[in-house]
Amino acid sequence: MNSLPLATLVLLAATAASLGAEVFYLGPGSTPGTAVIRDSERGVRVLRQGDVLPEVGELREIEDDEVVFDRELGDAERQQLQAAGAVAPDIQRRRVYRRPEPVTEGPSSRSVLTVGGN
Repeated sequence: MNSLPLATLVLLAATAASLGAEVFYLGPGSTPGTAVIRDSERGVRVLRQGDVLPEVGELREIEDDEVVFDRELGDAERQQLQAAGAVAPDIQRRRVYRRPEPVTEGPSSRSVLTVGGN
């Protein structure tokens, strides 16, 4: 097995890990051109197309099942990719697929349905 592709994958994974913020797409917002996201930095919020999340990028596309962020790569990041033998684009595209908001069960979130009978 050639180690160059493996080195490229490791570098790309390290680049993704260095983004810092975890971002989850919860669905389209209530108004056109908005998306509801949850990130590790600020929690749940609504973004408009064109808004920028630091370290993630500019929100470019909003679909029912995904959002797309574009982030300009810095010179150091491009040099690292080139040193690993990978193509070094000017823009990194990040697709975030829709996930449901986790449900936390507690006494207030449970309900009991009682059907009439004897």
